[in-house]
Amino acid sequence: MDENSIIRVFPKINSKNKTIQVCDDYLKNKWYTTARYEPIEASFEEVWSINGFDRSWRFQHHGLPCIPILLDGYSLKKSEDYLKHAKRVIFHWFENNYPESPSDMGWHDHSTAWRLINICRFFLVWKSQYIDRSHDDYKQLVYIIKIHVGKLLDENFYRPKHNHGLDQDMAIFTAAIILWQLPEAKEWERVAINRFWKQVEHLFAEDGSYLEHSPHYVYLILNNLYSFLHFLFDCKHRDAIKLQKKLEECLVFLIYVLRADGVIPPIGDSEQLILNQMINNIKKWQIKSGKLRSFFENLLINPHSERLDKESEMPVEKVFEDGGFACLRNKWSYDSDTIQALFYSGFHSRVHKHHDDLSFILFHNHLPLITEGGKYSYEYSSPERQYIVSPYVHNSIMVDNSFTDISRKNIGKSGIDSYFFNETISYISASHNLYKDITHRRLFIWLKPHKFLIADILKGYKNHKVDTFFNLNHKIKCFKSEGAYVGAYQNDKVVKVRHVFTNSKIKKAKLYKGEKNPLKGWVSPSYSNLRPNPLLNFRSAGKTVKNVFDISIGEAIDEESPKINWDKERIIIHYKNEIIEIDTFNSSKNIKINDLKFAIKKVNNL
Repeated sequence: MDENSIIRVFPKINSKNKTIQVCDDYLKNKWYTTARYEPIEASFEEVWSINGFDRSWRFQHHGLPCIPILLDGYSLKKSEDYLKHAKRVIFHWFENNYPESPSDMGWHDHSTAWRLINICRFFLVWKSQYIDRSHDDYKQLVYIIKIHVGKLLDENFYRPKHNHGLDQDMAIFTAAIILWQLPEAKEWERVAINRFWKQVEHLFAEDGSYLEHSPHYVYLILNNLYSFLHFLFDCKHRDAIKLQKKLEECLVFLIYVLRADGVIPPIGDSEQLILNQMINNIKKWQIKSGKLRSFFENLLINPHSERLDKESEMPVEKVFEDGGFACLRNKWSYDSDTIQALFYSGFHSRVHKHHDDLSFILFHNHLPLITEGGKYSYEYSSPERQYIVSPYVHNSIMVDNSFTDISRKNIGKSGIDSYFFNETISYISASHNLYKDITHRRLFIWLKPHKFLIADILKGYKNHKVDTFFNLNHKIKCFKSEGAYVGAYQNDKVVKVRHVFTNSKIKKAKLYKGEKNPLKGWVSPSYSNLRPNPLLNFRSAGKTVKNVFDISIGEAIDEESPKINWDKERIIIHYKNEIIEIDTFNSSKNIKINDLKFAIKKVNNL
């Protein structure tokens, strides 16, 4: 086994010349983390206490990203200086951060796991050159690894039900394998694997959906887990096949939630990563199923190919009942008339959780028309971060100027209730109880091919003020026209939003963009960056509030809105030659289209 068998938690620098340059800079006390940040110059006396750019930079810095890069440089140049410097960094970090660190990220649950993995990677390379176990440096390295493992084994330090805990388990397992000769190594391995599977079961539902609310992390975790899978195969571990099967279920979920243009959608704490730029990493996953591998790679590399529609065995529309995601589109191939909607409602964990239940995104004409806010950063106290997680940046509602209660006591009180698909309509019903004494149910209805209806019913025991939000892409210009809001891109109308039904005596609408005091009309398309965007705010009020919004794209932009009759618990929609009747109570089993009844699929997970 060599160091390349070990999971790589920091990305490799693709350029050989750049790798050597960065390694030489490390020797000059120039500290790199990842490409997101510029290097920082700092002496060894001050390097572990500097704050750097932000919290994420400190996390990376104390994960020791210099170690794998210096090892890459050593592999390329065979310079002993790189290897000696890597050892010096490890020893110096430990000397200045154990048992207490001057930084909040020194013994952070996640940085500790990543640091241990990098130290183990170094140990494998170093011991191949210096095998004498009586050597003081050998003893010190083993001691440092054992201290890290002990920390990660501590139940008071461990993060159960969290992606950080998953990395902690993989780090312990790695240490157990490379220090197999230690009498305690077998116990390390046993604990790590047992906890690892509990984490996988918590993070990924039986249907493969990811339960921490952020599609970006599906890619990040799959990238690490496929690397860990190869490590298991190298170790001839009995759980390798089991993990391989689970990862392919999770990969299917990633395929469905991936935006039509191959970009990670900005849902939850997701950054808009362009996945086809990661294709070299993805090919290293060595996906077992040839059909799944071929389809996924073609989706990223050759998305315009009609073969995607002709050869795909996966339906274009799918609901992940466990995770609370409804993934709708008209085709797999990507062109100007590719339509995609992602609708979601689920509360499984507080990790990466925003106030975004019953929200959605809508994609058409090469553009995300209705979008979400993204992550901004993990500086939780910053006004920008607090705005980005708020209801204003998500396409749902806010009640009485307050946010949904996403404390742990409410986990499980949000999800999809039922759904139905056919050639003319796709229908999703979902609900949550994240406001005290209030139930919010939303019907997401796609009248194919170019019209979407959003029907909300909010029930409480007293009068409530309800704000409904729609966030348009920051590249879109929005204006009001004949009672509707029209979004234009490059002088073409691309989306129209109309409030077509309400039972409220109050009916107000306002457009915000780039307001600063307070923040309104902003999204974060890239890390730590805000862009002004059109935010539509529709206000209504009452004990039981009913609203229907018409979102039109393509040819439907210039059409009249459907006629809506919402009497008590039944919505009747007249659109073109269709009459659609939907019961809004949760026990409903059917949807009626032109007097024909169709059974809807019920979901019983709330």
